[in-house]
Amino acid sequence: MGCVATTAGPCEDAAMLSPSTAGTAPGVRIRFRDLGELQRDPLTLLGHVQKEHGDVVRISLPFRTAYLVTDPEILEQLLLRDHHVFTKSALVRDLRYLLGDGLLTSEGEHWKRVRKLASPPLTKRAISAYADDMVDDAARFIDELTLDVPRDVHQDFMQLTLQIVTRTLFGASLPPGAEQVSVALHSAMDYFLHYSRSMKRLIPKWLPIPAHLRMRRAVKTIDGTLMQIIAARRAALTEDATDLLSLLLRARDDEGAGLTDVQLRDEAVTAFVAGHETTALALAYTLMLLATHPEVQTRVHAELDAVLGSRRPTAADMGRLSYLDAVLSESLRLYPPAWGMAREAREPYTLGGHLVRKGDEVWTLVWLVHRDPRWFEEPEAFKPERWTPELRDKLPRYAYLPFGGGPRICIGSHFALMESLLVLATILQRRSFTTAPDHALALTCSMTLRPKHGVRLIPHARDKEAEC
Repeated sequence: MGCVATTAGPCEDAAMLSPSTAGTAPGVRIRFRDLGELQRDPLTLLGHVQKEHGDVVRISLPFRTAYLVTDPEILEQLLLRDHHVFTKSALVRDLRYLLGDGLLTSEGEHWKRVRKLASPPLTKRAISAYADDMVDDAARFIDELTLDVPRDVHQDFMQLTLQIVTRTLFGASLPPGAEQVSVALHSAMDYFLHYSRSMKRLIPKWLPIPAHLRMRRAVKTIDGTLMQIIAARRAALTEDATDLLSLLLRARDDEGAGLTDVQLRDEAVTAFVAGHETTALALAYTLMLLATHPEVQTRVHAELDAVLGSRRPTAADMGRLSYLDAVLSESLRLYPPAWGMAREAREPYTLGGHLVRKGDEVWTLVWLVHRDPRWFEEPEAFKPERWTPELRDKLPRYAYLPFGGGPRICIGSHFALMESLLVLATILQRRSFTTAPDHALALTCSMTLRPKHGVRLIPHARDKEAEC
C-alpha cells in the first residue's frame, strides 16, 4: 500500500511524561500517491496499520501528521478528561459553511451555552412526546411498501427519517418551505461528500466554479427559508407547542437570554443533517443483518408478538423489547454510521505517552474499536445475544461508542435510539425481509458510513402461523 514503517516506539512510563519528554509513537508514512487509497478504503488500510503497529500510530501525511488511536483508555483521555485540549478537525470546521456555528461545529463557551439550551428538549422524558408521531410515520411507510419486490431500503429510510425529523422539528403541520429546505440540504450534503474526498478541498470557496455555485445556491435557499419559518414561529409562539423549534425558541440561559434567529437556523440545519441520515443508516443496516440471519429475525418477531401482540408500540415499550434493543446495539457495533472521529491538538500534548504537536490530528476509527477481539469475542460475527448486562458492565468505557463520548457525545442519541427501536418494532410487526438477489454490500466512508450501492432487500408480509 506504499506505507513505510518508521522506528520509534512507546516510552515506558507514559503517566509521568510531559510534552517535552514524551516519546514518539510507532508510525507509517503515506505518500501523496497513496492518498487515493486512504480515501477509497480507510477501514482496510488503517486496519492493517493498527494490526501491525498497535493502538497509537503516528501517520505522516503530505503537509500534516495524524495519530490513529484505538485504545479505550486513551480515547477516554482524548474525548473526556482532556477534551478541551482538542478542537474539531479541519474537515468538520469546513462544514461551518453549511451548518454555521451549530452544535456539531461550534467550540468553547458558545458551544457550552448552546448545548445547555438545547439539551432539555432532547432528554429521554421530553422525546417521549414524539413516539406516536414516529410510529404513525412508520405505519404509513409500511402501507406504501410493495411486497415481494426488491428495493433499496436505505433510500426508503432516508425519506422516512427525513419525514420524522421534519415533523418533530417543525410540528405536525409543516410550514411552507420545509420541503424546499430538505431538497437544498441534500444538494449541499452531496457537495460535501465529493468535496471531502477530492482535491476540490484545495480550491478556495470564493472561486465561482460550478460546484461552488451550486453550494451557494443551496445555502441561500436554506437560509432564506429557515429564517422565514423561524420568524413566523417566533411571532406565533405558544406555551403548549412541543416541536423542537418551539422548545428552542422558549429556551433561556441563566441570564434569561435565548437563542438568536441565526443560532436557531444553525441548530435546525444541524438537526436535519444529524437527525435523519445516521438513523436511516442504522435502520438499513439492522434490517440487512436480520435478512441475512433469519433465525435472529424470527426471534425478534417472537418478542414483538409476546410484548405487543397486535397493538402499536409506544415509548413505554422501550425497556420491554430487550432482544430488539440487543439487535440494534449489535448493528451499531458492526456498522456504526459515525465510523470515525477526528480532533486537532490546540497545543503540544502527551497522548498515551506520545507527543502530539500543536496542529496534529488524532483519528479515532470507531469501526476498528468495535471490531477489536480484546473487547468482543468473534468480533466480525453478528451476535445480538452477546449484549448481556455482564458484557455491558465489563466493557471498557470507550470500547463501544456509536454516538461518540465525553461532553460532546451526540446530543440526539436518546432521540435516535427511540426512533430506531420504534420504527423497527412497527415495521417488523407486519413485515419480514430477505436479501435481494442483486444485494452486495459495499461501503463508502464519507462523513457517515454509507452503502455505496444501497441495501437491497425484499419485504414480505409476515406469516405468523408459519413462524409459530
